[in-house]
Amino acid sequence: MKKFSRIGLLVIALLLLCAQVVWSAGASTTYTITYIGYKVYKHTFTWTGDSSTGAVNPFTTQKITGYVFSGITNPGTTGPTDNYDITLKDENGVDVFGGELLNRDTANSEQAVPKIGNAYGTRFVSSKLTFAVADQSVNSATGVLDVYVYTGE
Repeated sequence: MKKFSRIGLLVIALLLLCAQVVWSAGASTTYTITYIGYKVYKHTFTWTGDSSTGAVNPFTTQKITGYVFSGITNPGTTGPTDNYDITLKDENGVDVFGGELLNRDTANSEQAVPKIGNAYGTRFVSSKLTFAVADQSVNSATGVLDVYVYTGE
């Protein structure tokens, strides 16, 4: 019987680790920008939860400059966990929507307006934004967040 060298065992261990990563893959987040008209752009985050854990990959945009005035969440055909949470944070770690994208519904589309302190309204941003989903554990759940931004350009 042949003995494996330490390097051979390391290679086998790495191959097994890589295979596990491939088998549990499936989580994704995509990002698109659509010009709506009159200086308004729609930034769309389309996400799919991991096929075994439901976890969603965070996504960071390029720099966005303008006034965020609305967000619409739409659960997909495989609905996420009820009351799942979305955050959209600027480079300072501040949630652009002030917590208004938390506790989203598993079956219905919902809209939100940014909240700053106790006031609702537009929120100026000039930053990369990081999209994240939390409290979501349904395997392969899907959803969309559309964020509307007035650029003035």
